[in-house]
Amino acid sequence: MIDKTFGMGITKIFRWAGSKLVYNAFLLYYTLLDKKVSFSNKSMIIAALAYLVFPIDTIPDFIPAIGFSDDLAALIFVIGKVKGNINAEIEKRAKAKTDKLM
Repeated sequence: MIDKTFGMGITKIFRWAGSKLVYNAFLLYYTLLDKKVSFSNKSMIIAALAYLVFPIDTIPDFIPAIGFSDDLAALIFVIGKVKGNINAEIEKRAKAKTDKLM
């Protein structure tokens, strides 16, 4: 159920931002679902994903070309922090979900 809800919400963002942003969002999302991930890492992931979907940003999302750059930067920053928790299965699931939306 959560996967379906997240996927539906991310579809709107996908149309605006493209596959790189969406892939990174799904990468963090599936990392968040992993039971082996620490509470502190899950907290960072939740913050990054919340920033992505929250309508008020440093750079408004409706600005063409650069509107999602701050969101992508936040996702990439957190991915760098939790990269030890991202395994091949998570990458595969994120890629499959992103490809499905294309």
